[in-house]
Amino acid sequence: VVVGINQSFPQEIQEHEGIRLVNWQLDDQFTALINSYDAVIISYCMGAESVFVAEHINSEVQLILDAYVPIYIEVSARESEDMDVEFSSYMADIGRFNKVLKRGDYFLCANDAQKTFYTGVLASLGIINPRSYRQERILIVPFGIHNVPATPSKNPYQELGIKKSDFVVLWFGGLYPWFHVDELLGALKELSKNRSIKFVFVGGKNPFNPNPDFYKQYDQAVSFAEKNKLTNNSVYFVDWVDFDKRIDWYAHANLVISLNQPGEENMYSWRTRVM
Repeated sequence: VVVGINQSFPQEIQEHEGIRLVNWQLDDQFTALINSYDAVIISYCMGAESVFVAEHINSEVQLILDAYVPIYIEVSARESEDMDVEFSSYMADIGRFNKVLKRGDYFLCANDAQKTFYTGVLASLGIINPRSYRQERILIVPFGIHNVPATPSKNPYQELGIKKSDFVVLWFGGLYPWFHVDELLGALKELSKNRSIKFVFVGGKNPFNPNPDFYKQYDQAVSFAEKNKLTNNSVYFVDWVDFDKRIDWYAHANLVISLNQPGEENMYSWRTRVM
């Protein structure tokens, strides 16, 4: 097994626990690389990267597509401020998604709801047809866990000045367009009158995704907290934490919340399984 990582994230080591690590870019060397294996696994909705693989992979190499993101529904649910641009981009992307899916041999999804969703998608593309109907090509592969259970250590909230006796409400992850931040902010204002309740946002701003629509709700929350003088009083923002430290934030919180925008995207998304 070899794991390939885009060249924008240079690797300091070449192997980890028996798994070889390589960097790649869209060139002839990458084409040779993917065609030197029996199977290649890649997300179907990475844009140019996914299309490149679909166009350059040999017919005898098995292509397994990561379909955990129901991108057709997710993008539709974003409610971008510039709907014309969002719509145009989406209509252009559909061609890419469909092209990659048509080359796929197997499709990995998260749960029964997603399998039903992709049954419809693949049927509409002709991938499920009279010849292929008895083939099990959509596979449910639940989210993986580490062999060694995550063990919490120090209480990270104490470094923020939060006492052990305080009631900690944790929001872990981004404040993205498909969340329902307005209701949350209203609750912050009411519940912050009880000074023993502390609201902590961890990882609210993803440094790896510069999409301004993804920052909008985060910026709204920060502005709201500052305007109402709640920042570092009742509301705390910790922009990003190391993945291996996430268990500390979960284990020492009293309550973890995630408020999603109403809509069908909730039915097909996989994110809340992780929590």
